[in-house]
Amino acid sequence: VWAQGQEGLWVPSPRATVKKQDGVGGNRCLYKKKSPKNGTVPLKTGHLVTLASPILSFSVQFTLGTDRFQLGYSEGGHCCGEPSTAMAPPQRLQWDIPEEPSITCSYRVAKALADDVDFHCFQFTNFGKGLVKQFKISPDAFIQISLQLAHFWDKGNFCLTYEASMTRLFREGRTETVRSCTRESTAFVRSMMDPARGQLERLQLFQAAAEKHQHMYRLAMTGAGIDRHLFCLYVVSRYLRVESPFLAQVLAEPWRLSTSQTPQQQIKMFDMEKNQDLVSSGGGFGPVADDGYGVSYIIAGENLITFHISSKFSSPETPHGNWRRGSAPGAHLAPSLRGQDLRREGQGFWNNEPWEQCLPAHSVGGWLGPVGRSSLLCL
Repeated sequence: VWAQGQEGLWVPSPRATVKKQDGVGGNRCLYKKKSPKNGTVPLKTGHLVTLASPILSFSVQFTLGTDRFQLGYSEGGHCCGEPSTAMAPPQRLQWDIPEEPSITCSYRVAKALADDVDFHCFQFTNFGKGLVKQFKISPDAFIQISLQLAHFWDKGNFCLTYEASMTRLFREGRTETVRSCTRESTAFVRSMMDPARGQLERLQLFQAAAEKHQHMYRLAMTGAGIDRHLFCLYVVSRYLRVESPFLAQVLAEPWRLSTSQTPQQQIKMFDMEKNQDLVSSGGGFGPVADDGYGVSYIIAGENLITFHISSKFSSPETPHGNWRRGSAPGAHLAPSLRGQDLRREGQGFWNNEPWEQCLPAHSVGGWLGPVGRSSLLCL
């Protein structure tokens, strides 16, 4: 959506497509005189011809790295360097719009969609992948298994879970699906909910779940996944007009837990560990299913993980109050990792203490929202 800004300039304005920090979708005019007063620069990119996140990450990191470490700043706070006049001046876009009501109708539809998104973003700084790797566990597997534990505690059941895997090993490769709700991960989750299960058994189940997840991720990266294959079969069946009960059933199953690890550092112009103030919070996405959650997590450096959690206000299955009703299982896993109890054959969080005794008193929020504040999701 484009809007007329000051001085008669037409600039891109993602009406109701960008969620402000206060959670309200509205007009964010990408024009210098319309930017927030605190100096924050809004950005947007298309998701049609390329993945949006790497483009934005590259732009932000290149700008920050060049300004801070190459050009520097003057005493007045301005960036040093000479302005480039080689760039072509902006041109006004001419739109062929049949009638004004079409804009109003589109805006109402977009606004309704944006207003229905319940979104929460936070940075978790208690620890990051640096600590997790000390136990020879994949950080991605660690988080995915934690999501399964949190979802089961909240819902009492498991659901079809989507995790995006990159397929950059192939020309024009984009993504493949990792179905991270496995038999191994569910077995571990059930053991954590059963006080009769022993310490060593839980540890073994957790390690088996992490190994299975890593194996499935490698298969997806190397072209051995199943979901893109199923989608191709679906396209061919539609072309040939062949009815397939199997494809109809498989493709109709909802992804109630849609997750993805968003890449953070695209170019190495500065050290993230030494320049935490330059690390972006990244971005997220909405839930795929109306009664599900969208979970984007960004592992930045060794000691920072950013979470973006989304759901829909209109869904009775994901009520907004769930995020403020108290803490959830998984909060007590962090102290065990910090104490490196995994190396002592499953001491600490693998014990048989009731969940209630393991939760921090300062916890706020439900099963996904307060991850950073209450060390939820095994963090």
